[in-house]
Amino acid sequence: MAESIWRKIWPQNRSTTRSHDADALLVYRTLHEDKEVFDLIVEAYSPIFYSLIKRVTPNRSPESIEDDLQEIFLRIYRALLHFVTAIPFFLGLTPLL
Repeated sequence: MAESIWRKIWPQNRSTTRSHDADALLVYRTLHEDKEVFDLIVEAYSPIFYSLIKRVTPNRSPESIEDDLQEIFLRIYRALLHFVTAIPFFLGLTPLL
């Protein structure tokens, strides 16, 4: 089930290796250099999470989905210290969702 949702929301032509490296760099920079870099993570993953929430709960209002997105990114930010660079960023987020 999770794999089918993943395939629907993740672009097929996106390079997971390049993306994984970029995400790991963004996490590192957020933790060690510049907290505002986290905005790039939010920009990259907001459409994915929005789509996922909309598919799972189609009757939700856009405002309610936006509230959920804020909660998701707050959880992600708080969990960045535990980010495991050996796995793709999105898969590491799954327990937080």
